[in-house]
Formats: sequence, C-alpha cells, structure tokens
Amino acid sequence: MIVADKKIYLIFLKVLFITAFFPYIRIIEFPTDTQPYAFVFSLLVIALFSDFKAPKYFQLYIYFILLFAPIVGIHSGLDLIFIRSFVGYLSFFTISWAAFILFKKVEISKNLFTIIVLIWFFVGFIQLFLWPQFGSALVSGFRTTEERGVVSLAPEPSYYGIVCLSLLIFNVLIYRSNLVYLLCFVQIVIFAQSFMIMAYLVLFIYFLVVAKSSVTKRLLLLTLPFVAFYLLSVLFPVIESESESRALKLLSFVVESPFQVFKLDASANDRLSHIYFSFKGAFENFLLPNGFAKWSQYITQQVQASDFFWWFSSGRIMSTYGSALFEFGILGLSLPMTINYVIYKKRKNLKSNTIFLFLFLNLFLLGAIPLAYPPLGVLIGYLLSLSEN
Repeated sequence: MIVADKKIYLIFLKVLFITAFFPYIRIIEFPTDTQPYAFVFSLLVIALFSDFKAPKYFQLYIYFILLFAPIVGIHSGLDLIFIRSFVGYLSFFTISWAAFILFKKVEISKNLFTIIVLIWFFVGFIQLFLWPQFGSALVSGFRTTEERGVVSLAPEPSYYGIVCLSLLIFNVLIYRSNLVYLLCFVQIVIFAQSFMIMAYLVLFIYFLVVAKSSVTKRLLLLTLPFVAFYLLSVLFPVIESESESRALKLLSFVVESPFQVFKLDASANDRLSHIYFSFKGAFENFLLPNGFAKWSQYITQQVQASDFFWWFSSGRIMSTYGSALFEFGILGLSLPMTINYVIYKKRKNLKSNTIFLFLFLNLFLLGAIPLAYPPLGVLIGYLLSLSEN
C-alpha cells in the first residue's frame, strides 16, 4: 500500500470520477455500451492504495455474488456471456472500493462537478439545435432517431437521462447547486425527452420533497398521489369531452390508461419488459439461480407470447436488482441488502437524505440501469466513506 500526498489522491479521484461519469466514451473499441475504463482504473487504485481489506458491509455481496458466480458460470457455461456478466458484478465492487479509498482522503470540487454537467449540457444543446451527429464518433453504440430526443455523449436518450439523474443524486448529497438542478432538468425534459426518465424525474422531485418534509407532511404527501390520480380519473373524461386540446386528450389517455404509455413507447416497453420478466423468471425458477446464459432465450420467448410487450433487447438485463435475482436467485438479494445496509449505517450523516435514497435509489436500481454502470459504484463508495457518527 502506497501512502501518497493528497494531491495524488485528488488526481486519482478526478480520473475515476471522469471515467465514471463519461462511461460511454470510447478510446479503444469494446463491444459494449458501457466502456470498462472506470473498472480498469479502479483496479489500479486498489492495487496502489489499499491494504486489500474489503470495505465493511460488503461481506454478503462477496460471499454470495462474487465467490458464487464461477459456480453459476460453470453450470450455465463459462463463455463470453459469463465473462461480461461477472465483470459487471465485479466492477460494482471494485469501483465502490476504489471510490471509498479516495473519498476518505479527498473530495471532488464543486467546479469539476459543474464542468462535467456543462459538458453533457453543451453537447446535447449542439445536437438539438445545430448538428445532430455532433460527438457521435466518441460514443460507443451511438443510436437515436429524429422522432426521439438527443443523446449528448450517451448511446441513446434514455442513457443520457440516466446520467443526468445520477448527477442529480450527487448534487442532492454533496453540492446542492441550483445551476446543476436547472441544467439537468432541462437535459431530461427538453434534450433527452425519454418518457421513462421523465417519469423518474417526477419521482425524484416527489421523493426529495417527502424526505425534506416533517413527519406529518410526509404522511400527507404519500397519500397525495392516490387522491390526485382519483380526482383526475373522475374529472378528465368530462374535461376531455368538452375540449379539442390535443394535450388534454393525451393527458386524459395517460390518466385513463397509464400502462398503455409503456406499450406505445418502445424504450419504455423495453425497460419495463426487463423488469417484469427478470422477476418473473426468478420466481418461476423458485428463486434458484438461472445463470448467465438463459436470459436472451427466455425474454425472447416471453415477449413473443405477450400481447403487451413487443419491443425488447436481449443483451444484459436492464435492471440492477432484476439481473441479480434472475441470475443468482435468492442469493441475489445480497445486492439490495448490501446497498440498503450501507445507506442505513450512514443515516446519521445523511440525515433526511436517508429517506430520499431509500425511496428513490431502490426504485432507480429496480428498473433503470445495469449493474456495470460506473456512477453507481462511485455513489456507494462515497457513502462508505462517510462517518457513522
């Protein structure tokens, strides 16, 4: 273990932060959307600065995921699918560990954080108003259409929105910059235009308000969505019949048939199918491990037999919790248990943000991002570095 000057730790933390929050930038072409640079750099940080004692609270994850993965791999096949899956689970652990080591020594400045947000914003701005293909040569798997939003430095609009949501989480926990809030809101609503991410943004704001309110107000706020939805379901049919507004008719359609929006939007349909079928497949197998090779064939068969789901991607499962449960069965519960235990142990330092993280982060990991997404590891590493007093 090397004991370095704080300037050295800061340089390493900056590099880890940049590689984590620009996860789709390609230097050497890899056949995945998320590039492995944050993972490789985290291994270097651990090799140089750790005493090779894993962070507290990761015991369950190590025993039930990392050590058990080769056994699952032998059962389902030690092939490229296994390697990609195992690296995903391993990268969450190593990036968390590396971030924990570095955040204990130094912190990322507000200026660098704001610059990262501004880079995402300006690339998205140029794509929307000037040159749609701007930056596409830098991104692995760049894909969108004229009907969808722009992607900035991500492969598709929903991935762009996910990065903005991740930046918002860090802004809530550390920086609390009004400029960052504004820039991220604009990018999600105007630039990315992903229905799924806009729905998450509404929940982000709602859960943040709930977390910052008094106990009495929290109870009122938790019942408000049900009351509002009931009133809208009663009033909108009357309003719609008297109005020619297209916006009102669309909103009425959402209120009357909320799940139909997931059927009409291809990206939302795809992501919802990954959530639903990963959990369905886990319980159909009695919470025994399905392994790494079964998912592609399973979701193909399920979607073909479905009247609701029609659009899907058969690569890695796009649900952090869903992938762990489908591939590892009941042992996969060690992943959400680890994340939530870290949040619980840091509750005195997080204060009201504890409630926000419990509510929003769990929903976010249920359906938005794959486990190999680097900012997730950085976030957990930051939480680990917080004092418990």
